Amino acid sequence: MRKESFNRITLLLIISLLAFSCKSNLDKQFSLENDQLIKEWKSENEKFIKENSGKLTDSVMLKSLDSIVIEYTINKNKKLAVKFIKSERGVKRLNFLKKNFNKEEIKILLKKVPESIKTDTNYSALKKYISSE
Repeated sequence: MRKESFNRITLLLIISLLAFSCKSNLDKQFSLENDQLIKEWKSENEKFIKENSGKLTDSVMLKSLDSIVIEYTINKNKKLAVKFIKSERGVKRLNFLKKNFNKEEIKILLKKVPESIKTDTNYSALKKYISSE
């Protein structure tokens, strides 16, 4: 009886450690991809400015730079949030960008969030946001 109890406890500890490790790996992968996105955005900005600073008017330059900002700060970050919805960082990013998703999209994404993250304040904020009209 004691051995069986010990085996169950050991199994639960192993499962807990694996779950923590996976969560940690997802957050690390999110950080890597986020850092890459930041580098890419900086590079695109520099490249655009270098190639067009003498050719375009200031207003056209600003509109074009705004387009680059929207692409990286919203569109590509939305993809990052969706891809990493099973991580705390992904849920946090979704919460930050929630006004750029419709509520139905958020509802669908929240169904994919693991139980261990459902106590997170970002998850709670998203649940509150989709339930408000």
